[in-house]
Amino acid sequence: MKLGIQAKLVGFTLLISISTSGMIAGYAMHRQQQAFFENLEIRGQSMATVVAKALVGPMDQLRTDEASRLLAAVAMDPEVLAAYALDQEGTVLSSGKESESELLPDNSLSQLAPVLDHIRKKPQTQIQTLGQHLRVTTPVQAVDGTLLGFVHLRLTLDQVDKASQKARLAMALIALFVLAFGSLMAVILSRHFSGRITEILESADQVGKGQFDVQVPARGVDELGQLAQGVNLMARELDQHRRHLQALVHSRTVELAEAKEVAEAASRAKSEFLASMSHELRTPLNAILGFAQLFGMDPDLPAATKEQASEIEVAGKHLLALVNDILDLARIE
Repeated sequence: MKLGIQAKLVGFTLLISISTSGMIAGYAMHRQQQAFFENLEIRGQSMATVVAKALVGPMDQLRTDEASRLLAAVAMDPEVLAAYALDQEGTVLSSGKESESELLPDNSLSQLAPVLDHIRKKPQTQIQTLGQHLRVTTPVQAVDGTLLGFVHLRLTLDQVDKASQKARLAMALIALFVLAFGSLMAVILSRHFSGRITEILESADQVGKGQFDVQVPARGVDELGQLAQGVNLMARELDQHRRHLQALVHSRTVELAEAKEVAEAASRAKSEFLASMSHELRTPLNAILGFAQLFGMDPDLPAATKEQASEIEVAGKHLLALVNDILDLARIE
């Protein structure tokens, strides 16, 4: 199946549009999701730091009820699933959660052990992503730097997922718009270029059929315009060559006609000359042959004279035969 230039141009433009819009949409969605996640990390870290500073007094004086109220207030944030205050050993002292289902399970304590060990060695906030949760753990330190415990927040990634879904929908709409715009531009460009190319092809076909007066409109100075100018130049040059050949053929025809007339005149002159020579040669030869025959028939002549007359007759006949051969050869020529 052979595709025309218009179909190839449309397909190529659509391919470029789809590839470009897909790459742009993919990169934009990735960057948007990464920005949402980084923003959640910053909010979680800031929130854990503020809670850790607020829990210095309650944890130092073991006021668990006050710590629980503070953590419950923190857990009211839609993005916070649960908030915990842990002692130095990692045991839960107080917690704040939206429901009983959000209690920290036992396996989570075992998962926090390596994180708590790392914080004990280097007191700084640690962030983990486990499934659909973001876990932020930060140390609670007294004014003198003594480690009092830890604050552990568990945040949901649902908002990030919802934002990502909205971003994906927006990117999909943008991609569809880019695709539609690319399709429209492809059709417009293909019609523009294919129309000009078709016009040039039709003109070239007319030139090939001998219509050298064809002129292709050269629209613009691009490659197609240069091609149209080239077709026009080719048509003019072919027309000039045709006219030159016609003039040359006419000149040669005239020269051949003149040469033919000269040759025919020479042939007529030769025929007339041969006819005249035939008459001029045969008349005396016939007289010589006649007298030789008469001498040969005369009984009163000596034998020697008859023999001489016979030789004259033979020589005359031989000369007459040569004259006839020459005349026949001239007629053949």
